[in-house]
Amino acid sequence: MPRQPLSKVTDKKPIIEIGPRTFSRRPKLAAYVAQVIAGWAQVELALASVLARYTSRNIEQSIDMYLSIDGFRAQARLLEAAAKTALTRDNFHLFTATMRFVRINYNIRNETSLDLGRNRFLPDALIILEPKIHKKLHSLQFNLLDQDLRKVVPRLAELNREQESNTFVYRENDLAKCADDMFQAEILSDRLQQLCSTEVDIKAGREILLGRAEIRGFYEKLRAPETARGEESVGGKPFGEVP
Repeated sequence: MPRQPLSKVTDKKPIIEIGPRTFSRRPKLAAYVAQVIAGWAQVELALASVLARYTSRNIEQSIDMYLSIDGFRAQARLLEAAAKTALTRDNFHLFTATMRFVRINYNIRNETSLDLGRNRFLPDALIILEPKIHKKLHSLQFNLLDQDLRKVVPRLAELNREQESNTFVYRENDLAKCADDMFQAEILSDRLQQLCSTEVDIKAGREILLGRAEIRGFYEKLRAPETARGEESVGGKPFGEVP
């Protein structure tokens, strides 16, 4: 993930400002965040089209069904079940490796959508606060009535230390890479359709998917046990079909 711990970028402990003004004060960086968020919407449509291909459903019905499911994890489980039925074992490995790349971009989309901040020491960067810790800090700080301060103050100090070690920085180059990776995630998600097509389309789709180093590396790890046993898994029956 193209980010760095704040502690490695500066030895100072800057005051981090969060909220809507983050984007008005960092308009150039905000444009990259907008590209990431908008790009994910296109990835969702591409994956819905993949579902239609794998299940032979009407594309509009498939999109409606896919987008009606709350949360990417649940959507991914549905797509994985369809892939097991539609794809050969080897193509399922490639599908899994591609979805891992997609999931990484989904996580970045979430990060750049929540708890973004800025500070004056890093004008070319956005600060990412760990959401769970930040929410706990926020709740404690704004709910001090009827609280035992002897217990609250040590807890605030503890959470502040945790926050410091879980605060990250996205520089301009990092955000530009995030935007480009999201664009690639859209293209590669769409190419998953080709794994369930004619032999020519499958070959072309595999070449494009395996051209991405992260996908190729994870795919090779998935295939390693079969390769070690001397098994050839390309072609054959769908992964989920009993021999």
